[in-house]
Order: sequence, then structure tokens, then C-alpha cells
Amino acid sequence: MLIRLSTVTRLTLTEMLENLLAEAMEKGLAQDAVLAQSDRQAARFWALREGIVEGHSKRGYHVRSDVSVRLGDVPRLVAALEAMLAQHYPGWISQAYGHMGDGNIHFNALPPDGMAQDLARETGAGIEARIFDITLSLSGSFSAEHGIGRTKAGWFARTSAPDRLDLLRRIKTAFDPDWRMNPGCLLTGPEDAA
Repeated sequence: MLIRLSTVTRLTLTEMLENLLAEAMEKGLAQDAVLAQSDRQAARFWALREGIVEGHSKRGYHVRSDVSVRLGDVPRLVAALEAMLAQHYPGWISQAYGHMGDGNIHFNALPPDGMAQDLARETGAGIEARIFDITLSLSGSFSAEHGIGRTKAGWFARTSAPDRLDLLRRIKTAFDPDWRMNPGCLLTGPEDAA
């Protein structure tokens, strides 16, 4: 877990965090902890977190998701996703990380080393569908901080009420009659508008 604290008041954040970590270790909730002693050290910690995406990309294709559920359902979601991957896609590596305060989870699945890219992509589409189905079964969302865009437009259409889609298409057409702005994002083209 990576934690960044800041305050505009005169709170003793370092002391408070040290006390919290000591208590967590005493209760067996944490095994180890490191506190940055400078801005430079803090930047190095965050570079590790930010490097996850780059590291995955260097490895090749992998399933990336950006889902969300109620905070209380985060442990159930992660456990269900990890179990699904282990049971149905042996050899794939799961990695879940996210935002502790908002229920946003990035669940990634890395294919086994040496798997052909076309097979990995084909299999990955099935994994993504299962990730979204499990998330939706917990009343969650298949899209969180990164939005819908083109890659999730199909899921948006499948999970939205027809009257909602019709209203969105009408609004889009009113402002962009030729559907030139950001084509294919969120909504399909005007030929599908009723």
C-alpha cells in the first residue's frame, strides 16, 4: 500500500502515521513499512507505482481494466476476479491495485510468457468480459476513472437503457449534427440513432 498524506493544518501527520503503522504491525495487519524521509524518497516510491503500467507494456499485451464497486465490496470483487482467473485461465498472472478511498480497482491479467499475441488478445477478450460481468454482479461499474471512450462503448450500449441511449444520441445530434466530434466514443454513429 502506498500512502500520501498532506494537511493545511498543524497536524502531526508523521507521528499519526507511525502510530497507525505500529498498531497495524502489532495486530498482524502489516508486516513491514517504510516512510519516506524526503521529497526525493517519496518521488521514488511513487515512481514504482507509476512504473507498473510501463512495465506491463514492455511485457506485451495484457488485459487492463478500470472497474469500481462500493467500498465494502472491494475485497469480494478482488477475490472473485482472482479466483476466476486462476480457475479458468491458468498461467495468467493477476494483479489488482487501485484507490482505497473510492472503490476503483485496476484488475490486470498478464498472459503466460511466450503466449502468441493473437491468442493472448483473443483470450484477453474473454477475460475482460468476465471481469465486467463479475463487477456488474456486485452492482459495480465496468468503467471508473478512465471513462468509456471507444474501447467500452459496446459495454455502455449493452448496459444502458434504450431510452437513455436515445436521449444521449439526440443531445449529441443537437450539438454535433454530422457526428464529427470524437466519433465512435461513448455512442455509436448517427446511423444507429432512432
